[in-house]
Amino acid sequence: MTEGFYTIKDTRESPDGAVFHICLNPESPLFKGHFPGHPILPGVCSMRIIRECAERMSGRHMRYVKVKLCRFSSVITPGSPEAFDVHVSLTDDGWLSATIAYDDVQYVHITSRMEA
Repeated sequence: MTEGFYTIKDTRESPDGAVFHICLNPESPLFKGHFPGHPILPGVCSMRIIRECAERMSGRHMRYVKVKLCRFSSVITPGSPEAFDVHVSLTDDGWLSATIAYDDVQYVHITSRMEA
């Protein structure tokens, strides 16, 4: 059900990691069930997007092993904004810091320990 719910449109390096430009697929079945008539991106799917971006950046499969901070500041709806950026930095010892943001609006911030 969650396959194809987003697309990475662009990736660029940043001083401390990488930035992934993401578009949600409003036609995905995921949004029909969460919530009918008022679709939003589930928090766990935000965490999945961040993990998959970290995997692309590191070239390894990863999993969350400790979440130090996870803040959902605003609701993400498919199509508004049309696209957003996922900023990811990952230290050599596995600490991830990531945000999902668009312009000056931060939707999600997470600090977590990741392992391959």
